[in-house]
Amino acid sequence: MRNVNSIAILISSALILSACQSSNTQQAAPGSGLRPATPTAPAVRSRVELDGVWAPVEASNAGTYTASFSNGQFLTKAADTKAVIGAGKYTIKSNDKVDLFWVGALSKTENNATCVWGQETLNCSATNGFKFTLKKT
Repeated sequence: MRNVNSIAILISSALILSACQSSNTQQAAPGSGLRPATPTAPAVRSRVELDGVWAPVEASNAGTYTASFSNGQFLTKAADTKAVIGAGKYTIKSNDKVDLFWVGALSKTENNATCVWGQETLNCSATNGFKFTLKKT
């Protein structure tokens, strides 16, 4: 008899505990005082992940310049002379999108590009149609 009582208590406890578990697909009963579960959005990547030195990967541009990103701003410098060839800012739009805005040092031309942010690359398309890829060094 003692084993039957122990089993009954164990089964009752399991049923009570299973009733307490919920998933994102269950709805809270009206008037229950419970709030429905809300899925959490993934965190947007941080500037810290983007900050650093990036270089072009295309053969025609490899080794010609670097872009240094820091705290929402960036400088593009010639690889050989270290002269600034562009300066601007960046905005992280989402986990995989970054907007770049810059002015050419010699041309004084304003430019912008939208980039897809991969693991260690930025695949960018400028509004003038120019495409370029930067890799974090």
